[in-house]
Amino acid sequence: MVQHGVRYSGMPAWVAIERHDEIWAMVAFLEALPEMTPEEYRRLAFGPGGARQPSSGLIGIDAINTGGPAPPMQEALADCARCHGMDGRGRDNDAFPILAGQSEAYLRETLLAFSHGTRHSGMMQPPAARADDAVLGEIAGHYARQPRPPVAAPAEPALLAEGERIARQGIPAEGVPACLSCHGGAALARNPSYPALHGQHASYLENQLVQWQAGTRGGGPYRALMQTIAGRLTPEQNKAVAAWFAAQDAARD
Repeated sequence: MVQHGVRYSGMPAWVAIERHDEIWAMVAFLEALPEMTPEEYRRLAFGPGGARQPSSGLIGIDAINTGGPAPPMQEALADCARCHGMDGRGRDNDAFPILAGQSEAYLRETLLAFSHGTRHSGMMQPPAARADDAVLGEIAGHYARQPRPPVAAPAEPALLAEGERIARQGIPAEGVPACLSCHGGAALARNPSYPALHGQHASYLENQLVQWQAGTRGGGPYRALMQTIAGRLTPEQNKAVAAWFAAQDAARD
């Protein structure tokens, strides 16, 4: 029912019916809902504050509280903060990616990809489509200005070593280039449309590789590159390279 909706009832299908990871997350929420208190529902739906109001004291937020940006920006940013926080660090656990400190170009192109349907997500496409391109650009700028959080991603040394080997050397026999050739510091300086992977949640990075491999992710203007590369990695290699990037505090070459 979550995936396909209920015909003739007005309940639509999931926006991205191929994103089984999102559909199962919604099913898990529905399983928990009968025992959930109103307070817990508000916390999950709107964040720790329980209401769609931005917090003060963060970079860029004082301008919102004093009426700086236009109301559509404030409303859209409040929507974003429900999952990503005003500081772009996500909330609760690793269910949401860290946005803080990504380049403005990457964030803008990603939001436009969600809005225009070239990156597939039943969670992200609807809110992105509610904002116009100019507001999405303002949101990208806000999160690009937030400082990245400190890294706290311990992992097995052998796993980190394998991940570092792939990140630095690639897998030549399989035609996989070094990850750092696009996601290292020098590469990001040349092309800010590539995402910074350092310090990102390992589980999020691993899942993105799985979605690339399944052909269900989509993305911005360079999506075809990753579609090809990710398809040549094994599940074990996915896990290793995700763990290594999660443990890095800077985009090192």
